[in-house]
Amino acid sequence: MTELKAGRPRRLRLSEWPSDDRKKWVAAQHRDPLNASTGFATRWKPSTCRLNENGYGFWLGHLDETGQLVPKVPPGARATLPRISAYLTMMQEAKLAPYTVAGRMQQLGNTLRAIAPGQDWSRILRAASRLYATATPVRDKRANMQPPEDILQLAYDMMQAADHDRFRTPRDRATLFRDGLMLALLVHRPLRASNFTEIAIGTHLLQLGNTWTLVFREGKVANSPPLQGPWPESLVDALARYLDVHRMVLLESERRHRAPAQALWISKQGTAMTQSAIDYQLRSRTEEAFGVAINMHRHRHIAATTIATDTPEHIWDAADLLWHGSLQPLQKHYNLAGQVEAGHRYHDVIEARLDGFERPKSNHADNQRSKSPTKVKS
Repeated sequence: MTELKAGRPRRLRLSEWPSDDRKKWVAAQHRDPLNASTGFATRWKPSTCRLNENGYGFWLGHLDETGQLVPKVPPGARATLPRISAYLTMMQEAKLAPYTVAGRMQQLGNTLRAIAPGQDWSRILRAASRLYATATPVRDKRANMQPPEDILQLAYDMMQAADHDRFRTPRDRATLFRDGLMLALLVHRPLRASNFTEIAIGTHLLQLGNTWTLVFREGKVANSPPLQGPWPESLVDALARYLDVHRMVLLESERRHRAPAQALWISKQGTAMTQSAIDYQLRSRTEEAFGVAINMHRHRHIAATTIATDTPEHIWDAADLLWHGSLQPLQKHYNLAGQVEAGHRYHDVIEARLDGFERPKSNHADNQRSKSPTKVKS
C-alpha cells in the first residue's frame, strides 16, 4: 500500500480494505431476509453510503499508517477506544477542518454500526455530535482552498472508482468519472467558469492527430485575442475513456432522442450541463472529500496561490496559466506563448507535490510537450 504523506490522512479504497471488512460492508448494503444482521446500509441513500465508505477508508488508512491494521482482526474488535481516541487526535493535529473531523467520526460510527451491528457504537456517534456542536465554520477564502495535489488525487480516485466499482449503476459510474475528469482538468487548466462550461467537441475541443487542443475563439475581454492551448497530456487517456464510454452512457439517458449534444460535459439526464449544475457537482464532491466546497472559480485562486508559494520567481506564470494574458493590461495582447510554458511549470509543481501519491497509469508520456499555442484566425 502507498505510504502516507506526513500530516495527510490517506483513504484506503474499498478494494484495499481487509477482506472481512469488505465482505461485511457489501452485506450491509444488501438485505438478506434470512440474516437479520445484514442490510443495515440499505436505509441510506447511495450518496450516504459513499460518504460512509470514504470515511471508514480514512480510518483504515490511519490504522495502516500506524501499523495497527491486522486484516484477520474483525472490524469491531479493531475499533478500540484508545485507537479511536488516537485517530481523533491525529485528525486534529493534522489541522483538518472541524466539520471534517466531526464528519469522519460520524462516518466511522455509522459504518461500524453497519458492519459490526452486534456492538454498541453510540459513544462514537455521541462524540461526533459534540464535535459538530462545537465546530465553527471557517469563512476565510484560504480555508476554502485545498492543495492542488490533493484535488488531483481525489480526481484520480473518482475516475478509478468509476471504472472498478461494480456496485454502482453505469450512469452513476459515468457521472463519477465525469466529475473526476472535470476536477482534474481544472487543476491543470483553471479556466474561467464560462469557458469551462461551454467546451464543445469540434468547436472548443479539437483533435489534431493524437493530440487534443482547447480553443476559445471569442475572448471574454474586449479586443482580447482568441485563446488556444493543449489538453493536458496526462489526461489524454482519461478523456478518451470518457468520450468512448462514460459520455455515451450519459447521452443514452436522453429519453426524447434528441440529436446528440456536442457539449463535453453531459448531465445525468443526457443534456448539456449548465454552469450552475457543474458548480453544484464540483462543490458537492469536494465538500464530501475535504469538508469544504470548492467551486470552479476557486481553482484559479488555488493555482495562483500555489505558484506564488512554491515558485515565486515565476509569478508571471499565474497570469499566463489563468489566461489573463498578464498582470498588466498591456501584456494580455502579446504573451500567448507563455500559456503553455506556464502550464508546464505549474504541472511540474504539482508533480513535485504529488511525490508519493498514487496516480493512474497512462499510455502517454507525461513529459511530452505540445507545440506552443497560437492565435486563432477569427
